[in-house]
Amino acid sequence: MFLKIDNLKKSYGKNTILEDFNLEINKKELICLLGPSGCGKTTVLNCIGGFIKINGGNIILDNKNITNLFPEDREVSTVFQSYGLFPHMTVIENIKYGLKFKNIAKKQASSMAIKMMELVKLHGYENKKINELSGGEKQRVALARSLVVEPKLLLLDEPLSNLDALLRVELRSEIKRIHDELSLTTIFVTHDQEEAFSIADRIILMDKGKIADMGTAEDIYFKPNNLFTLNFIGTSNIIEKNGTNYYTRPEKITIEKPTDKSNAIILEKYFTGQIINYKVKDKKGNLLKVTTLNNKDFKIGDNVYIDYNLNIIN
Repeated sequence: MFLKIDNLKKSYGKNTILEDFNLEINKKELICLLGPSGCGKTTVLNCIGGFIKINGGNIILDNKNITNLFPEDREVSTVFQSYGLFPHMTVIENIKYGLKFKNIAKKQASSMAIKMMELVKLHGYENKKINELSGGEKQRVALARSLVVEPKLLLLDEPLSNLDALLRVELRSEIKRIHDELSLTTIFVTHDQEEAFSIADRIILMDKGKIADMGTAEDIYFKPNNLFTLNFIGTSNIIEKNGTNYYTRPEKITIEKPTDKSNAIILEKYFTGQIINYKVKDKKGNLLKVTTLNNKDFKIGDNVYIDYNLNIIN
């Protein structure tokens, strides 16, 4: 196992953030820590990076116990949400900054920095100042600066949250490309499930300092282990029968034109472009969300026939 987090504990006074947190990550995996604000995902990252002291447990990286090492001695690089760039330095000076602590000659450091600039598609930006860059360009500089020191583990803390939607999509694809090209081991923290689904080999879903669920995107979407996963991931219709929770996803409900078998009525309709979202009420009184492609067009008040299967929460 490349990274092993064993019984990690972190608290601030009486406020416990992490209690007996355990996680194992394979080499070359891209893992997303996903969850709502305050669930502890950034705390996990800061513990691994060495930016906060832990109250118990061990962190083993590549068979080496790094629990009590200073951040600069861990062979771990972090890209922060705020970028953390030096505004008085040029792009290339920012990127090669960490190399001076590794006793690398200036000429070699410059060569390594230029290579990283090409990797993150910043060729020709060597002498630009940080305040001349867009948000996306700053993020690329921060990524290059973290990669140039050749870390064993790359940590990304909500790296795209300050960018607009289109740029986020572009840069998350770039992060995935770079991760694969350099055979990195990466932990990516996000609260955005679409972001996690698009790049992660495996998703660790967190709630209140604990792991609520883990697996591939398909695993946690189609086979949620609990009600928290079901409510946090995607949209679901939850129906209780005899004290047991069942669910069906809105896109799994088929909806047809009125027939003599009509069993529901359209209450609400929301056009969002490629898809249309409906709220329907069936003859049993269940209120259900239904998602269809916009090739099926019903009006509010239409009687329709719906069909669906119920799944039990694992």
